[in-house]
Amino acid sequence: MVVSQPDADVPSPAPVVFFGSPQFAVPTLNALASDRRFAVRLVVTQPPRPPGRGQHVQRSAVPEAAERHGNPGVTPPPLRGA
Repeated sequence: MVVSQPDADVPSPAPVVFFGSPQFAVPTLNALASDRRFAVRLVVTQPPRPPGRGQHVQRSAVPEAAERHGNPGVTPPPLRGA
């Protein structure tokens, strides 16, 4: 009879704080969020900005991807003028 043992040999996932904003950072966030070796605890990104002249303010691609994975996201206040 085989008795299963708890996963004592499997290390707990490494906590990760992800910093990124542009579209090209999304595949990296997706890979980290789907890999069981990592646990994305927090996503830090830039504040929403207008993409061009006269256009409406839009969030960057990273906070949208973070929400899809159920990760909290924060936007720190600007350091300039502080």
